[in-house]
Amino acid sequence: LRCGPGKVFFSFDQNGTLSAQIEYDELRYEDLVCGPGKVILSLDRNGTLAGQVDATQVGFGEILAEKVKISLFLDGNETLSVSRCELDLMGGRLWLEPFHLKPFVENPTISFTAVLEGIDASRLVEAMPGFKGNLGGLLSGEILLSNAGGTWDYLEGGGIRLETDPKGFLSYPADGWLTEGIEPGTALYQDRRNV
Repeated sequence: LRCGPGKVFFSFDQNGTLSAQIEYDELRYEDLVCGPGKVILSLDRNGTLAGQVDATQVGFGEILAEKVKISLFLDGNETLSVSRCELDLMGGRLWLEPFHLKPFVENPTISFTAVLEGIDASRLVEAMPGFKGNLGGLLSGEILLSNAGGTWDYLEGGGIRLETDPKGFLSYPADGWLTEGIEPGTALYQDRRNV
């Protein structure tokens, strides 16, 4: 972790809460770059930690998020509660619905709902070099994600829709994807070719 120019302020209130405010021009960790922004941490007598992150920009590789705001709370039972996580992304907004996790257990399970609103699909495709199709328009909806079982996967429910205005479209070279293993010339083969 590297931190560019910044300031750190400490305070201790009459209730015994220690607070630290870190204002920075830039924070770097591997491919992640944040800044400018500030982090506020508060630790009370009971060992409860509260934190707020506010960054003008956060970049990860080709992806740039703006107006990033995160609020979290770690209680005495070692439960981390994320009450706010929102950002501007690719011309739209993305936020996570509030969620909880136990970060200090072996293989912690994380489950949350990501909400997208007006994400520019063409900018999303630019960040996905392996995608071979064309996508345009605005994406909105919810994705339910979890790492239960050790790998990240989608949960049932939710869905992303491609808005028809402005001119939403999707094309993808199927190259036999729907007809693989079906005998050419059959009715099923023809139906799949027409999809």
